[in-house]
This record gives sequence, structure tokens and C-alpha cells, in this order.
Amino acid sequence: MRERAELLSEYLDHVRGRVRSGGGRAALPDDVAAMCLASPRECLALAVDALEEPVTPEHVRVVGDGLVEQLLNDSSDAVAEEVSALLRKHKRFRQAFAFGDYTSVDPALLGEWVDVLESLGTSKKQERTRLWSKKKEHRTED
Repeated sequence: MRERAELLSEYLDHVRGRVRSGGGRAALPDDVAAMCLASPRECLALAVDALEEPVTPEHVRVVGDGLVEQLLNDSSDAVAEEVSALLRKHKRFRQAFAFGDYTSVDPALLGEWVDVLESLGTSKKQERTRLWSKKKEHRTED
């Protein structure tokens, strides 16, 4: 398997391409998808690394409705505790998470994650709104 730094570079190219093309859905790069199936924790770390880069709201959305969504639908049990911790303390991860559609996640587990958001006084909808309102604030400041 390739080094995570190489996969991050490939994934960020993918994210930028999706953003440039309007953000529509697209399959993950093959090597990234394979790593996510083989090593869910490494995939979660890759998502967090991608969110640490200087990004726009569109980038956060693309990470959320792409990599995070696929990872959690495929391997939520393997990363459940880490996801809960990230939801508690990582703002961009919360925002990316808010864009995912988690139809294959055990409803009980999804309920736990929603409880984490509620304990922080937020929701998926509020996180999406906050992300886009931040973009509007930056535009008015320019």
C-alpha cells in the first residue's frame, strides 16, 4: 500500500477536481478506496488530514459527502469511538460529517453520534449552516 502522504496528495487532487467541477458525486480514487476498506482507522486519519489543509466550505462538503460518508457506511463499527471523539473536538470534522448520508450505519450508532452533536448544542443542519455562513462572512469582509 502507498504511503499516507501520497494518498493524501491524490485525495486532495480528487477533492479539488470535484470542487472545480461543481462538487458532484464521484467515486473515490481506487487506492484511497482500497485503503479505506483495508484500514478504516488510517482512512479516518486521512479524512482528518484532508480537513487540516486550508480549505473552503466546498472542500469540507466534498470530504464529508465523499470520503467520510463512504468510510462510515462501509466501516462505522471499526471507527465508532474515534468518530465520537472527533465529533466532540474537531469542528471541521463535525462540519464534514454533517454532509454525509449514512444509510448503512447501524441506527443505534448513528443515534450515539447525533447525541454527541446534541450534547454540543448543535445538529447536522446547524453545522452545515455554520459552514456556509462563515463563507458569507468572509465575502463581506473582503
